[in-house]
Amino acid sequence: MDYAIRAGSASDVEPILALFPRLAAFAIPPERSPEDLWLGDAALLRRWSTGDAPQCLVSVAVAPDHTILGAALVQLREELLTHEPSAHLEVLVVRADAEGRGIGQRLIAETERAVRSRGARTLTLHVFSRNLRARSVYERLGFTGELVRYIKYLERPLEAGLADPEPGSPEPGRVLALCGSLRAVSTNRVLLDAAMELAPSSIRIVRFEGLGQLPLFNPDLDGSDPAAAVAALRREVAAAEGVMISSPEYAHGVPGALKNALDWLVSGVEIVAKPVLLLNAAPPAVHGQASLRETLTTMAAVVLPEVAVAVPAAARHRGSAAVVSEPDLAARLRQGLDALSVAMAARRDER
Repeated sequence: MDYAIRAGSASDVEPILALFPRLAAFAIPPERSPEDLWLGDAALLRRWSTGDAPQCLVSVAVAPDHTILGAALVQLREELLTHEPSAHLEVLVVRADAEGRGIGQRLIAETERAVRSRGARTLTLHVFSRNLRARSVYERLGFTGELVRYIKYLERPLEAGLADPEPGSPEPGRVLALCGSLRAVSTNRVLLDAAMELAPSSIRIVRFEGLGQLPLFNPDLDGSDPAAAVAALRREVAAAEGVMISSPEYAHGVPGALKNALDWLVSGVEIVAKPVLLLNAAPPAVHGQASLRETLTTMAAVVLPEVAVAVPAAARHRGSAAVVSEPDLAARLRQGLDALSVAMAARRDER
């Protein structure tokens, strides 16, 4: 699907507003009505169209027939803590049948360029904690979580039966992704990128990028105060409901960096009983996958059926699009992700 990114105009307002219900296309909190997610932004957009909100900028993605496929609305304002020039992304919305084409990513890139040229030093946004897919996309684009927003409805009584989650309990839907290759550009990283794009809304994939910083496993160093990188790995595995590993095969075995990471998890319980999805970017490589499965099974993880996706050589240049744009490859990856989501939900129900 061809499209272009351009600055929005007043004539775009109604087509953009027609997309706003997409802002509630996830499991919104029960206290909210869908309209809560767009009525305020709709009013701001209308003010912008009449010139009453000059601090706002609008970008749109347009098809060759001039159909609006997506839009971004950003507001220039001070950063909350430092009061430095900043911008806040109020709206990012893409038409349902246009998702997976990189439109959201390009709209954010154009927004960053526009606000940077106007002096903004940071770009912020809000996202609901349960909107796992959106959180995964934003994190992949370089946004990091910072403040946690709480709300109390002062005109409503406290609801009975609400309890805080258990300390250290995994976040529902969170999947930790590990790449067995430390190369900056590899087919295994491409496969993880594609998985993040194709993931269902029920899961949020986050990467652990610290395999290369882990010290060599030494039982003598595996005490109550391990190295910071080790503690970070264990913390991330504990916080996830599931794990996804995309790894090459080296000399018929598991790459050393990945095996080293697993060795640091053997003495703990972080991965015990958690579903693990193995991705294989080179299906002829069977020895490393078999060894990885054996190690994880020994560690009491629940290893799901492997997803073998022959990542095209063009992926080194085209990135995840080389997988996402191929219906058969994308379907295999989606099937594996759905199986992981189901396994995570089943374990959640057991707890």
